[in-house]
Amino acid sequence: MSPSDSPISPATSLKEGYILNKSYVIERKIGIGGFGITYKAREIASDRPVVIKENFPAGCVYRDSTDGETVHPYPDKVELFDWSMENFKKEASTLINLPYHPNVVRVLAAFYANNTGYIVMKQVKGTNLHKLYPEHSNIPRKSLQSFMTTMLGAISHLHEHGVIHRDIKPENIIITPEGTPVLIDFGAARISTTNRRATQIGTFGYAPPEQIAKTGYNEYPQPNIDLYALGATCYRLITGREPIYNADLLTENKMVRRLYSRSVLATIDKARDPDSLKRWQSAAEWQAELNNAGKNVNPVVSILSMILTFSFFLFITPILDKCEKRKDFDSEQHQASSHIDIEDIKQHIKISPDMIKDLKPKPTTDPKPPVETPVVAEPTEIDAAVPVPDESDFENPVLVPPETVPSTPVEMPEPSYTGYDIVPTVPRPEIRPNLDESQPGETLKEPPTLPVTELLLKEDSKFYTVKRGDSLSRIARKHKIPVLRLMQLNNMTNRQVSKIKVGDKLRVAE
Repeated sequence: MSPSDSPISPATSLKEGYILNKSYVIERKIGIGGFGITYKAREIASDRPVVIKENFPAGCVYRDSTDGETVHPYPDKVELFDWSMENFKKEASTLINLPYHPNVVRVLAAFYANNTGYIVMKQVKGTNLHKLYPEHSNIPRKSLQSFMTTMLGAISHLHEHGVIHRDIKPENIIITPEGTPVLIDFGAARISTTNRRATQIGTFGYAPPEQIAKTGYNEYPQPNIDLYALGATCYRLITGREPIYNADLLTENKMVRRLYSRSVLATIDKARDPDSLKRWQSAAEWQAELNNAGKNVNPVVSILSMILTFSFFLFITPILDKCEKRKDFDSEQHQASSHIDIEDIKQHIKISPDMIKDLKPKPTTDPKPPVETPVVAEPTEIDAAVPVPDESDFENPVLVPPETVPSTPVEMPEPSYTGYDIVPTVPRPEIRPNLDESQPGETLKEPPTLPVTELLLKEDSKFYTVKRGDSLSRIARKHKIPVLRLMQLNNMTNRQVSKIKVGDKLRVAE
C-alpha cells in the first residue's frame, strides 16, 4: 500500500475554519497532549470565544485520511478507546452540572462528533502563572498565602462534587486582569467514584509518583494528587525552579525562609510528600492548618513579650511624661514676643528718652520724597536763539521726518564659524610670492585656489605627501608647525582644507 492509500491522515488536528457540530468554528490549535487536543474556537450563535477539548488519546487513535475529521482507534486499542468514550460521557455530565465557582473555568457544553467526544469551556482572558512568573522569579510573600487560599477553595469545590483535575500546574492557572486565579483545562479530569483505574496522565514534577508510575493502571484516582500538584506549583512560584522528586524541603532552604513564613512552607512540604498517606488528605485540612499558620507562638517568646510590655508601661512611660512636661516648660520660658513695649524698657533700663527715639514704630508706607522744582537757568545769547517749547507743544505733537543723511557703506564682517554672531575682523597677513626685485615690470599673480597639487612648488621647499587618515592638524603636529602657518605655506583657504586627498603634496617648510 502506497502512502497515498494509507487510511491514516498525516494531520492529527482539525483544520482551521472547520465547522464543528454546526455550532463552532475552529480558529486554531492551542495545544496537544496525551489526553487530547485543545482548540480555540468561536460559537456561531453568540460569537463568543470558547475553548474546545477533543478526546484524542495519543497512540490510541488516528484520523481518517479520506475526510481528515473522523477518529478511529488502532485495532489493538479498541477496548481502551471504548472505555475512554464511556468515561468521557460520565465526566461530561458531571462537569456540565458542576455548580459555578469564580475560580474554576465554566464548562458550557459537551457532545459527540467525528466518532469522539468534545467538551466546550469558556475562554478565560489573562496570563498563566508560568508566563507571569518565569524561571528564577518568585511570587511576593503577600500574594502567596492569598493564592493558596483561593486555589484550595477551588480544589475543595471540585472534590466535593466528585471531580479530580489531575493536571494542576502553572500553565493551567490563569490570572485574570483583576488578579483572580482561575483553574482551567479539564481534559485530564477524572471522576473519583469511577471503578476504572486512573490512566498515566499528568506532568512530570507536578503529578505525584503514584500517578505517573510505569506499571500501568495501578492506582485509583485520589483527591490528594491535586493537593500534591498544588504544592508543587507553590514550590515553583517560591523557588523559581521546576519541581523534581526527592527535592530539598522548603523549610530547610535558608534563602527561602528569609522571604516566607516557615509555618506556611511547612504546609507546602507536607503536600509534596512522596508518601500519599503522609500528605494532606483534603483541601479543608490543609486550609485549616494554613489559617493557624503564624498563630502558634513559642511559649518562651510569649512570656518575653509580656515582660517587655510590662516594663515599657512601668518604667518608660513615666520618663516620657517627664520629658513632655519639661518640653512644655521650656517652650513657655522661651516663648518669643512679637511686641516691644517702650514704657517697659524705660522702667528697667535707665536711659534718656533721646536714646530710644529710633525705636518708635515707623509707618508702614514710606512717604514720597518732596518733589523739587527744577531751577531753569537764564538763557544765554546762544540759547536765546533756540525757541523753548512749552507744554502746549506736546499736546498735539507734529511728527517731522528726520533729515535724510547720506548713508555711508558699512563693511559687514564675514560670517563666523565659531558660534558667535559677530567677530571682530582681524586683518589677514598678505602673502606674496618671492619675486626677484630686479624685474620691476613683473606683476603679481593671484595664488591658485584649486587644488593643492597644482600649486607652484619651489625646489628648495620641503614637501609632504598626504597619506590615508591624515588631516591638516595631524600633519601640522607631525612637522611641528601651526596649522595657520601650514595653510599660509600652501595658500589654502578654509574650503580647500576639506578637499585635501591622498597623494596631494603640501609644503611644510620653505
